[in-house]
Amino acid sequence: MKLLWLLLAVFTLIGPGFAWEGSFGRTQPRESLKERYLAEIGIDDVHFEAFDDATPQAWPLPEEEIRQLLIEFWNATNGPYWTRLRWDFEGPWIEWPGISEGGSTGTFDLDMEENNLTGTFPTSFFELPLEYLSLRFNQLSGTIPLSICKSQTLDTLILQGNQMQGTLPECLGEAPEISALSLSNNQVTGTLPASIGNLHMLLVLILNNNNLSGTIPDEFGRLGKLRTLELSNNQFSGTIPDSVHNMTMMTQLL
Repeated sequence: MKLLWLLLAVFTLIGPGFAWEGSFGRTQPRESLKERYLAEIGIDDVHFEAFDDATPQAWPLPEEEIRQLLIEFWNATNGPYWTRLRWDFEGPWIEWPGISEGGSTGTFDLDMEENNLTGTFPTSFFELPLEYLSLRFNQLSGTIPLSICKSQTLDTLILQGNQMQGTLPECLGEAPEISALSLSNNQVTGTLPASIGNLHMLLVLILNNNNLSGTIPDEFGRLGKLRTLELSNNQFSGTIPDSVHNMTMMTQLL
């Protein structure tokens, strides 16, 4: 395994279809959240295919059901006290602040960073056809609902800088599209689920500054596309498994 550099505190997020050279395998909206974020952190050697923003979306759930799930999220996270972005429930839900169409048909992105969200996730939250979800730097608590394991669309989850607790769902490896997962600077406990090794699309895994313990599962060696792995400032024990040598795409490790 060739490590290009070792970083002590780097937050690197890469969406699905990422390539250091070439193009994204999925079409992306112009100036998508991923594109803007990658530019923000200095990654500009990627390209996006054309996106036909005139094509009407075909949502996998009835729009009224999506609207109700979003209202449940607003209620559960103290919506009246949101700050930067606020919902008044006027107009189509896809036009509410912080919501935009995703890069894949029938998905949408939700960006509520630094918005004074408190409370916990509704249990049904990940039934939403989310592709990109960033709720970093809020005050969310509680655990990650098991409904995340049933998501067939979620590829990017950023919960950095909250007060999330509990353990990582053992079924996390059943969410096939996840390519970037950041839970750094929370209060997550327990061990790393071996099922994470089933996330064959995973490019970025950032879990530093939590209370995780135990050993690094040998199954991590199956993460052949992983480029960034940050596990520092936890309570891990044991040795690094030899299987990590299979992670030949790794460029950032902590």
